Amino acid sequence: MISANNETCWKRVCGLNTFRAGASLLILSIALLISFAVDAEADTPIQQVLPFNRPPISDLRVSSRKAFAYWHVWPVSVDNLDPTVDWYQRNELAPLGNNGAYYAVGGRMRQRPLPRPIRSEPAGTWQVRDMEDELRRAIEIGLDGMMVSICTLTEGSCWGEVEDMLEAANNIDPDFKIIPTLDVTSLKSGGYTPAQIAAAIASLATAPALMRMPDGRLVLFATLPEGQTPAWWQSLRQELQNRGVDIYLTLIVLARMNRALPLTPLSPRRLAVGE
Repeated sequence: MISANNETCWKRVCGLNTFRAGASLLILSIALLISFAVDAEADTPIQQVLPFNRPPISDLRVSSRKAFAYWHVWPVSVDNLDPTVDWYQRNELAPLGNNGAYYAVGGRMRQRPLPRPIRSEPAGTWQVRDMEDELRRAIEIGLDGMMVSICTLTEGSCWGEVEDMLEAANNIDPDFKIIPTLDVTSLKSGGYTPAQIAAAIASLATAPALMRMPDGRLVLFATLPEGQTPAWWQSLRQELQNRGVDIYLTLIVLARMNRALPLTPLSPRRLAVGE
């Protein structure tokens, strides 16, 4: 256990005032297990296989303590093909997939999201249906929302998945909240500026499923924020304010404490530190 700004923390992720991060880690593991092991068309028995007694959803919704899992770039299907010949089978699981980039270790992945039959809906719709299935599973195991990775701002990549998740949440349960989570390493590699990122986030700001604080501020997370300077983060906040978006910023720092300290003023009492 470590402590940051007088808040008791788990060794990997600090518990926040309004987010039970320790529980999120536990439930995240269960969420991943369920997403690989339960048929998308038969989600109702989930509670029968959970290793804990889940409170009623209505109780969880009114609780002041929330549990979120982190969703990162691996949708149920990439191309809506037969799972024996789809993207995961050809590229991620096959030793020679991805042009042999992972041949030395036998392929990039050892497991994949649970395959499903080809969907009949057109492109742009089946992705949302897949996301709805994922969020239903998350609700069934007791999650209050998802942290969704923003690793690029390009349509058709993980930015499209952010949009799909917001639409899916609005379709099935707008009280299931979505937290945009900046993948700082990927965004920095892509050369995105604070102004570009702020414009993208502002374009989503009216989505009903976005997580907000009681005062209306949009909740924004970021992983590996030490990859940018304090001045960069201040610029991002200002760019968002220029677009009418005030944020509650939580920085999930993956470095040791001495590297995290310069970022503390940007996210006082909300700094999550991994060591």
